[in-house]
Formats: sequence, structure tokens, C-alpha cells
Amino acid sequence: MSSPISLSNILQAQNNIKPIVHKTPLYHSKSLSEMFDKTIYLKLECFQPINVFKIRGAYNKIIHLSDREKKNGIITSSSGNHGIAVSYVGNLLNLNTVICVPKHANPDKISIIKKFNAELIEFGSNYDECYEHAISIMKKKNLAFVHPFNDPLVIAGQGVIGLEILDQLDDPDCVIVPIGGGGLISGIATAIKNIKPRVSIIGVQPTGAPSMYKSISENKIIKLNKINTVADGLCTKQPGTLTFELVKKYVDKLLLVTDNELKQAVLTLLQEEHILTEPSGIAALASLNQIKKINGNKIVLVISGSNISIELLKNLLVKLKV
Repeated sequence: MSSPISLSNILQAQNNIKPIVHKTPLYHSKSLSEMFDKTIYLKLECFQPINVFKIRGAYNKIIHLSDREKKNGIITSSSGNHGIAVSYVGNLLNLNTVICVPKHANPDKISIIKKFNAELIEFGSNYDECYEHAISIMKKKNLAFVHPFNDPLVIAGQGVIGLEILDQLDDPDCVIVPIGGGGLISGIATAIKNIKPRVSIIGVQPTGAPSMYKSISENKIIKLNKINTVADGLCTKQPGTLTFELVKKYVDKLLLVTDNELKQAVLTLLQEEHILTEPSGIAALASLNQIKKINGNKIVLVISGSNISIELLKNLLVKLKV
């Protein structure tokens, strides 16, 4: 199977998204470097305008829609962060925007979506039910669907992060990336492996939603019967067809982390660097105890987002007794 995207697609996306997307900092954490006996860098996608990397892929996809598609409007399904990105871009471009989220989605993410004037529809108990509902609305109303991860333009937009990492750091040894549906790691891995193939790419999923992990292990796309994790942004029952192929081709290793490890990683980064993240965004840091023996010294952790719910943050801070 030919690759769904190429390095040239990502280079083009880099030009496309410049008007609204920040080139986020690559921050050397002395504290974490001492803690793990490696040179640790943080790619801080939590510093995007909407506090999450999703703006890159959403913008790259939406600006490629035809004038007719833009006039009719756009729709997506999301556990939260992609919905924020699509509503943000839709509002920026003055498009009719519909966002479908599962019932009981993060209320703070829902508030942000509403702030950008999108129509919000809450449906289903998980992302996959929400996705099916969004597809039915798309067909009825003739809207353009902006997929959260299984789209070449979305993947290419996320892949610009890989270009930025290589521009900001000479010769990284390893880049560690959270995985939900796989759009983020697919883009980053495609960019980096086509420029510096020796760089190791590691993906991390929660034990409660290991769809990509199981799919790669069994060499076929696996749909999970259920998912249960505090990392709402990584709650996907199955990977995309495109992302599965790209992860198979470019990613060197996949790891699983528990919800407790994710929560502790949120607290660790808050304590050590005063940087707030959400569990979905901190999976790379949560995996570090598993890879102390990794070859090489320069490790980049992609910190993908910081839209943590206030309720969860309160519960975590209790542990710090603050």
C-alpha cells in the first residue's frame, strides 16, 4: 500500500497553517532530565491558541474545502479537543459549524466549543457512537466532515510538529507521542522518518483504550468492545485505516500507561515545571519509567494539550495537599 501522505504534503501544510498556528516552544527541562537521567525536551503544543495541537490538522483540512463546501458548512465528531479546533477555525472563517460530542464529555471543553459559536450536539456514550451520529447529520444536511485523525490533510497538518522539532533540536534520539486515533503520531513520524530515519518514534496509549497497540500487535485493525480511561482525548475504539498503515510503517515501538501513571504525570509536570496539561496530553511523560534504557540521550516528549477539566484538576491537587 502506498503511503497516505508524503513529506511534501507536510511541507505544504507548514506553509498553509502559518497564519494561525504557533510554532510552539521546544523546552529543555533540567528537572525532568535529572529525574530520568536523560536530556528531556518538551514540545509544548499546550501553548497553541486553543491549548492543543488539533488546530494544525483542522485548519489544514478546512482551508482545502471547496467554496461550495464552505458555504454549506462543516461538521465533526470529537471527544472534545478536535471539536474545539474545528469550532475555532469555523468561527475564524465564518462557517456554519456543527460539533458532535459524546454525552458526559468534558464540560470545560464543551464550554470552549460554545464560545466559538458552533452548534453543539451531545449524542452517545462514546466517540464511536457520536461519530456515527455525525455522519448521519452530514448526509442529511450536506455538510463537509472534518475527521479527527483519518484524513491525509489532517495528518499532514499534525506532521508539521515533526518539522518543527527537527528545526529546533539537532539530532534528537527519540520522540515520544500520545496516540488516540493516531493522526498526531502518524504525521510526526512521517515527517521525522523521511528526514532523519535514525530517530526513534515511540507511541503511547492508555491501558483503558489500547486500540492502536492491539491493532499493531495483531497486524490488523482491532475494534475494542469498550474503553475506559481518564484520558478522554485518547478514547478511540479503533484506529483509522490511514493512521494504522502509517504507524505500522514509521513507528518503532508502542507502550501502554495506566490512568494512575497519567494522573501522576500531570502532577509531576505541574510540580517540576509549573506547566499544566491534561491526561491525554501527558502520555509521553507517563511512559518514561518504561524506557530508561532507551538508546540515545536526547528525548523529545510531545505535550499535546492542556484542556483539563477543573473537576479533575481539583481532585489531583488534593493529592498535593494544596
